[in-house]
Amino acid sequence: MVGIARAGVIPGAVIASILRVDFHSIKISRREGDEQVRERPAILSGAPGSARRRRVLVVDEISSSGETLRMALSALRNMAPTELRMATCFVCPGGYKPDYFALETDQTIIFPWDRKIFEDDRLVVNPRYQAVIEE
Repeated sequence: MVGIARAGVIPGAVIASILRVDFHSIKISRREGDEQVRERPAILSGAPGSARRRRVLVVDEISSSGETLRMALSALRNMAPTELRMATCFVCPGGYKPDYFALETDQTIIFPWDRKIFEDDRLVVNPRYQAVIEE
């Protein structure tokens, strides 16, 4: 099981726990901290070597363009897994569809672990969601 860091790590770890399999991550992001610093995502950590000759499920939180998932697939294919599948919690209509997903929606998705952040030692609404969250 490989979760795409950052947000795919939480659902990936949960699924790995349920399936009782080892969990690993690969970091692919446009961001550094909370700032977007790249137009396109970049692979920031390599694919786990444990994927070699094994069945691998790649997990992320949402799929829209599929760019991040495709990058993870490409990195993992170099490890020569016996099988490689993808799963996300959500997909956007008209977007890239992984092998498995729970729900297709065009609504803003706010995950419990992303709703609030620490700022100056206080827990506050994540600024990315300020416009859609009523307190």
